[in-house]
Amino acid sequence: MSDGKLEQSWWESRPPWVRISIIVGAVLVFILIWWLVPPLLYAATSDEAVRIKAITDTRTALLAGLVGIGALGTFWMNSRNVKLTAKTLGVSEANLRLAERSQKETFELTERGHLTDRYTKAIEQLGNDKLDVRLGGIYALEQLASDSEQARDQATIIEVLSAFVRVHSAPLYQYKASLPKDAQPEPAEEEHRKAFEYVNKLGRPPVDVQATVTVLGRLLMRSELALGRVDLSEAWLRRANLTGANLTKANLLKANLTEATLDTANLTAVSLTGADLTKATLNGSNLTKATLDGANLTAASLFRADLTGARLFRADLTGARLVGADLTEARLDKANLTKANLLKANLTETTLDEADLTGAHLDRANLTEASLIQANLTEAGLMQANLTKATLVEANLTAAHLDRANLTEADLAGADLTVAIYLIQEQVDVAFGDKDTLFPAGLRRPESWNRGEAPEPR
Repeated sequence: MSDGKLEQSWWESRPPWVRISIIVGAVLVFILIWWLVPPLLYAATSDEAVRIKAITDTRTALLAGLVGIGALGTFWMNSRNVKLTAKTLGVSEANLRLAERSQKETFELTERGHLTDRYTKAIEQLGNDKLDVRLGGIYALEQLASDSEQARDQATIIEVLSAFVRVHSAPLYQYKASLPKDAQPEPAEEEHRKAFEYVNKLGRPPVDVQATVTVLGRLLMRSELALGRVDLSEAWLRRANLTGANLTKANLLKANLTEATLDTANLTAVSLTGADLTKATLNGSNLTKATLDGANLTAASLFRADLTGARLFRADLTGARLVGADLTEARLDKANLTKANLLKANLTETTLDEADLTGAHLDRANLTEASLIQANLTEAGLMQANLTKATLVEANLTAAHLDRANLTEADLAGADLTVAIYLIQEQVDVAFGDKDTLFPAGLRRPESWNRGEAPEPR
């Protein structure tokens, strides 16, 4: 803009009749070229059909070129008009950016308000008496967690859904919800007794609780979401289906997961201290660095489960099935593994000090460098087990099956191998021991033990 007047191009400064004349002239010239030139180009072609086709193709190409030029011209005119409009309105580049930012902020505020309304409605639905309405609220929160870009919103939704599971899965809550509204109050002790009878009779979690747990498992699979820790402590999830669920770092302290299905679930670093997993199935699940201190895993199924670095202090694994499970560097101090099945399990550097492995099946298990100090292995099956460099100080191996077990450099100081089955001299000769080590009749103490020397390599 110069002297308050809009700058014009040469074309725009021409009178209208001049511009019209130029356009008409250009069109006429193009028509003449389009009509006359193609026949001249192919005048020497003898084949009439070929000549006509060539002329037609050339004219078509010329028309296509004209259309392209027209499109470019239109784009140029539109671009110029936009610039001229901006100049006419006196809008500077800075003002344009400010306008865009203002528009974005307005949109974000509107969207924020919309998300808040959706959240409020979903919370109201969770408290509804009707199951289908509650389910709608659960799935609405799942969608809201995906739609919101705020980490705070996503973490809040996880907290709300976790609290819903804890409250609605509680036996007392389920029992009271089943009673008519005019039911007479009962003594607390009687009420609790009836509550547990009621949930045990049901057998499975309520539909809305199961749906919420499933939603939590799905949300935690979304790596792009900034989700907080799932807190399902003391939740009653008997026979719940958590197949393939992602509950990484979840808090399941004292949760009831009796007969629950957790096959292929991701339970990395989960807290299951004091949890009840009696007869639960965790086949192929990932329990790396999980904490299961004092947990009840009686008759639980953990085929090929990964328990690398897991803690199971004083855990009860009586009759548990851990075939092919990986317990590398796991801690099972004072754990009860009576009659547990650990066939082909990996127990490399696993700590089993003072653990009860009475009648446990450890055939072909890898116990390399495992620590079994004062462990009870009475009648345990250790056929073809690898106990290389394992520490069995003061362990009880009475009537243990040691057929072809590898005891190379295993420390048997003070161990009781009385009546050990299929133990042969060659196995003893490659192990460590001392004067307190007890053997079956017929086996002799290696001379190297009396001298405190390492066994001779074979």
